Amino acid sequence: MSHSVLWQGNFFGVLLSAAAFIPLLERTSSSPSILLVSSVASLIPAPTRAL
Repeated sequence: MSHSVLWQGNFFGVLLSAAAFIPLLERTSSSPSILLVSSVASLIPAPTRAL
């Protein structure tokens, strides 16, 4: 699997998930917010977890 395919999956997965929940959050919350969390493991992977 190419680096580009992995990057696109990680990027668009988060983007589409957030976009799907925004309308629900706007209807049900007076101050909607989304917290996106990432990991430094994507920049400095463990030796046994690298691609």
